[in-house]
Amino acid sequence: EGGLSTFPCAERGRAALGLDLVSTSPSSEPDAVALAVLDHVRKTPQTSLGVIAVHGRQAGKIKAAVESLAAKNQELRNFLDTESMEPFFVKTIAEVRGDERDDIFISFSGEDGEHFLEPFECEGGLNDLNVLMTRARSRCVLYSSLSPEDIARISSSEGARILRDYLRYARDGQAGTTDSLSNSTADSFHSIIKSRLAALGY
Repeated sequence: EGGLSTFPCAERGRAALGLDLVSTSPSSEPDAVALAVLDHVRKTPQTSLGVIAVHGRQAGKIKAAVESLAAKNQELRNFLDTESMEPFFVKTIAEVRGDERDDIFISFSGEDGEHFLEPFECEGGLNDLNVLMTRARSRCVLYSSLSPEDIARISSSEGARILRDYLRYARDGQAGTTDSLSNSTADSFHSIIKSRLAALGY
């Protein structure tokens, strides 16, 4: 009992694996993600890495922040320039459909709180959440300027509820109970697993 874990899961005490939430502000998030990329290169350069930004402008800011660090750090410059079967990337949700990496950093913040939720409340938003949840093979770090409680106050839409519970799971490491996950989120997780198994021919 308790021996089955999804991956990446919110498992404490194993820094190289799992799901984590980092609280930021919209203005500080690009630099926070860029510094995390540098830290990744220093500690686990053999592990593939990708960054997904929910908002296009934020993706551009993250790219600029990473390039700024690389101009001062040869180790990071080499990591970015190395030819690989799975090269480093910074992409938006629309650009990342078929990409997977060992580690994935996800930047949720946009220009303000309202834009934060907009991609997940429009048509196709639940599929975008599916994409985000399934890009990492080993470790996923979520960067967000809104807490689960903030999201609950802003919106009660299905997309907002699922995102709220996903962030809460990353932060608290709890899932599978009515307190920690809504029925809609559990159904979403089940649908994700079912679709991935179907794609593998099961």
